[in-house]
Amino acid sequence: MIWLIFILAVLLVFGVLTASADLDVSTIGFLSSDVIQTNSVFWLLSFLWIVCALLSQKFWQKSKTTVGLIKNLSFGGFIFSTLGFLGLFVIQTLVIYQDFYQKIPKESYTVTATVRVLEISDSVYDEKLGTHYRQKAVISDLKFADNTHRYAQNAYNSENPFYTPETPNVKKNITLPKELTVLLTANAKKDQLSNKKSNTAKSQSEFLVLNQLVPNTQTTMTLVISPVSKEIGATGFDGYRWLATRHIHANAKILSVEDKIVSAQASGVDIYLQTLRQTLRNHFYQGWHNLSEDQRQAKAVTLSLLTGDRALINKDTKDLYQTAGISHLLAISGTHVVFLAICLALLVVFVTNKWFYNLYLFVSSNTLRFCVMIGVSLIYAMFTGFEVPAMRTVYMLIAAVMARRLAMPFATHQILAVTALVMIWLDPFVVWQAGFWLSFVAVLLLMRYENNTVNDKKAFNIKQQVVDLIKLQTWLFITMLPISVLLFGKVSLWGLGVNLFAVGLFGAIIVPINLMAGMIYSVVPSLATFLWDLSALILGKFHDITAFLTAFNHDLWIYHQLGSIAILFGVLAIIPFVIPIFDKRFTWIALSVLAMMAINKPTQISDFDIQVLPSDDYGISQ
Repeated sequence: MIWLIFILAVLLVFGVLTASADLDVSTIGFLSSDVIQTNSVFWLLSFLWIVCALLSQKFWQKSKTTVGLIKNLSFGGFIFSTLGFLGLFVIQTLVIYQDFYQKIPKESYTVTATVRVLEISDSVYDEKLGTHYRQKAVISDLKFADNTHRYAQNAYNSENPFYTPETPNVKKNITLPKELTVLLTANAKKDQLSNKKSNTAKSQSEFLVLNQLVPNTQTTMTLVISPVSKEIGATGFDGYRWLATRHIHANAKILSVEDKIVSAQASGVDIYLQTLRQTLRNHFYQGWHNLSEDQRQAKAVTLSLLTGDRALINKDTKDLYQTAGISHLLAISGTHVVFLAICLALLVVFVTNKWFYNLYLFVSSNTLRFCVMIGVSLIYAMFTGFEVPAMRTVYMLIAAVMARRLAMPFATHQILAVTALVMIWLDPFVVWQAGFWLSFVAVLLLMRYENNTVNDKKAFNIKQQVVDLIKLQTWLFITMLPISVLLFGKVSLWGLGVNLFAVGLFGAIIVPINLMAGMIYSVVPSLATFLWDLSALILGKFHDITAFLTAFNHDLWIYHQLGSIAILFGVLAIIPFVIPIFDKRFTWIALSVLAMMAINKPTQISDFDIQVLPSDDYGISQ
């Protein structure tokens, strides 16, 4: 039943966000964050209502065996509390969206502002390699600035939009916000240095200082602030939703850096972790231009697997992983978090057993182990940028420990649903992230697969292990097919084969080497560097093999021009394997309909066709 509540909550939140994006919700006064989010009574009532909803569900399940008034009352209480529970999610979503929407600029304008950086940049500004600068930042002290000739080159003929065309000397009536979260951008081109116009080369070289904008620094800049377009791009990328999930209100094109870069004087655990993340990037970036492109990308992937920093990975490497169907391996997953948490928990328990055993007079070994695991997983998730898979792992670990300690009768799949509800409650924008759907669906499928697998004594046989691995990868590929097509419009058939060895290689060798190196970096830097070089060497060979395999046939794509009917039947075909409501034989009905949809004329592509098209076809990027 909790999964029904979860599905309804997700649909409501998704619907509210989608509808709010097309409407002006700023007029709903009672949903102001000052009225609700800071009101302790609202939070207390919300918590009590959620507890009542959970208790009423359990009471109704217990009363199913009874008859008469008690059963009817328990059912009515369950319906009432569930509707109120869903209503709270709607209110919370509207409040958070309205708070975000009110800060979005409605027009473009040029300003001078104090720019404060709290995170590492999304990319590195490099004129030799032609890589652009992109950085999430918080700007304050906004003041209008004239777009004079000295900014013309960087502005690329951008207008000064806070003046009206009819009266160029009269400013528009625009109220600047006190603070804004923006995405800073500055373009670098390889041919800028060879440009005959010295001013062009000089203006581009001035942006080299942007690489000094590390976490906990600030400066003054002149920026062109522009609202985010809600139109979906030609490649199918929805920039508005992507920026909303990061709580970014506007784009900010850098015209000029007006002041020196100084410390922002901020403090906190998150600032320290982001600074450490920047330190590791600088370590990997040493001698970057002396390496070959293949060596650079091997080190870039190594850094990504350690810190979640994908700023150094170029488009070709991302395309290689996408073609091979293994893009998910570039993300910080639960495997990273759990491995690090278990290693450090075992280390703490070993040290306690050896020298601090008196601590067990106050706390048990299991409690100590769980506390260390939760603390380490939380810190590492913050360190890697709190991506959805890492967040899910942390929240599930906390929920599992609480359920065990409080003897709450929750199964693992119920804990997964509760974790998803908590994440949606804290940040409704998470339902716009592909990582949210892929992470939770994949974990649910793995749980269902484990429940359907019978343990036998031959499990440690090598042949049986290989067979089980093939079965698992085939299961995941087929069951993840509808959600992958729904999110990306395509699925690489290479993933069915490449994942067989890639998942094991990354999970058993590369990731452990990376994390072990990270743990000893501050103690023995030379050994950590050696391990990272070893990891990069293995990754380089892996990239060569993957490129060699995928070069044989670039046409192994299942491409689907998104059609809701085909997706619906695809989901219906999977449901009997995931949720055993119907007999598995019912899946042949949906599969038969899908097969008939796949039959098409060679010269025509309908909205419901599943096609195999070349990977360089522009359509598959949609």
